[in-house]
Amino acid sequence: MISPLLFANYLMYGLAFFAIGVAILFRDLSQSRLAIAKALPMLAMFGLLHGLHEWSELYLMLFGDSLALGVDVATLTTTKLWLSFLFLLGFGWRMIPLTGWRHQQWLKRLIGLVLMLFTFDLIVRGMNVDWAKFIADTSSQVRWLFGLGGALLSGLAVIAYSHQLNTHEPQVATLFQWLGCGLIAYGLSTSVLTPEMGIWVLLVRILLACVVLVTLWRALSVFEAERQRRIEVALTHSLQDDKLREMGQLAAAIAHQVRTPLSSALISTYLVERQLNGSEAGTRALNQIRSSIERADHISQGILNYAQLRRPQRQMLELTALIRSTLEVMTHRLVGIELTLQLPEPLLLEADELLLQQVLSNLIENAIEAMAAVGEPKLGIRLEDIGSRVRLTVTDNGTGMEAEKLCRATEPFFTTKAQGTGLGLALSHQIIKQHHGHLSLANMDGGFQVELILPKETS
Repeated sequence: MISPLLFANYLMYGLAFFAIGVAILFRDLSQSRLAIAKALPMLAMFGLLHGLHEWSELYLMLFGDSLALGVDVATLTTTKLWLSFLFLLGFGWRMIPLTGWRHQQWLKRLIGLVLMLFTFDLIVRGMNVDWAKFIADTSSQVRWLFGLGGALLSGLAVIAYSHQLNTHEPQVATLFQWLGCGLIAYGLSTSVLTPEMGIWVLLVRILLACVVLVTLWRALSVFEAERQRRIEVALTHSLQDDKLREMGQLAAAIAHQVRTPLSSALISTYLVERQLNGSEAGTRALNQIRSSIERADHISQGILNYAQLRRPQRQMLELTALIRSTLEVMTHRLVGIELTLQLPEPLLLEADELLLQQVLSNLIENAIEAMAAVGEPKLGIRLEDIGSRVRLTVTDNGTGMEAEKLCRATEPFFTTKAQGTGLGLALSHQIIKQHHGHLSLANMDGGFQVELILPKETS
C-alpha cells in the first residue's frame, strides 16, 4: 500500500501532463497564423504519453504486490518513458526552423549523430551486458539524453521563438518564454533529481508540470481569440463583399450607360470640326469639348475597373521577384530617379500576382508624379519579413500630402492631381483589403510613405 499523499501526488502528476495533451489536441490550430501551431501536436503527444506513463507507475505501486514484477515490467516502463521523451525531442526538432538560430542544419546533424551513437550503444550493450543492468542503464540514459536533452532543445527553441514574437505579440511572447523556462526546469528535475532523494522531488516535478500546463493553457487562449477574430473578419468581409458587389453592379451599369453617349459625342466633335472652315476660335473651343469628353470617358473606364474588381486568384509567389519585374516594366518612368531597394530573397507570399502588380505599379507611379518638381528625386522600396506577415514600404522625397487630405486619400474619386481620377489609391486599397492586408499613408521628413502589411498565407 502507498500513502494517500503519494497516491494524490502521482494522480496529479499524470493529470497535469494528460491535460497538456488534451488542451492542445482539442483546439483547432490548423488555420492559425502563428508558426508554432504546426509543432504543438508533438508537444501534445509528449503530454499524453508522459501522463499515461506516470499513471501506469501509480498502478504498479498500487497492485505491484499482486503482479509478477520482473525485467519485462522494467522494460515496458523504460520504453514508455523513452517514447514520451522522444516526442518532446520531436517538438524541439520542429521548433528549430522557427528560432532564427544560425547553423540550424549543423544542429540537426549533431542531434542525428547523437541518436546514431545512442542506437549503436544500445546494440553493443545489449549483446554484452546482463539484461537487467542493460535496462537500468538505458533508463538513466533516456532521462539524461532524451529527457534533459529534449527539454533543453524544446525550451530554448520556444524562448528563441518568443523573441521573434516580442515586436508584434508581446503578451503571447511572455507566455511562451515562461513555457520554455518551465520545459527546461522540468527536464532538469527528471534527470538531476531522483525519487530516492525524497517525496519533495515529486512535488517539484508536479509544480513544474503545472507551470507548463498553466502557461501553455494561457498561450493557447490566444489561438482561441485568434479563431474568433478570423470568424468575425470573415463575416465582416462577406457582408462588405455583398454590399460592394451590389454597389459595383450599379456603378458599372451607370458607367456603361454614360460611355455610350460620350462615344457618340466624341465622334460628333470630329464631324463638327470639318464644318468650321478653319475657324481658330471654333477649333479651340471644340478641342476643349473633346478634352472634357475624353476625361469623362477615362473616369467612366476607371469606375468600371473599380466596380468590376475580380476576386483574387491566390497562389504562392516570390514577392521580391514580383517587385523587380514591376520595376523592370516601368524602367522608362524611372529615368533620372535615384532608386534604393532593400529586398530580402526569397520571400514567399500567397497572393494574386496580377492584382498585386497593379498595386505596386499604382504606388510607384504616384511616387514618380509626386516628385515631378523635385531636383533630385529619390524612390525607396523596402520589403521586410515580420513573422507571419510581410511589410512593404514605398517612400519618395516628393511634396507629400496635406494632413486634412491624407485621411481621404483612399476614398474613390478623391484626388489632389489636376488630371487624376481619384481611383488609383482607392483601387489599391480595395485590392489589399481583398488580401486581408492593410494599407497606410504617412508624411515623413522630406517626403511621403506608403506602407503595406500583408499576411503570408490567407485562409
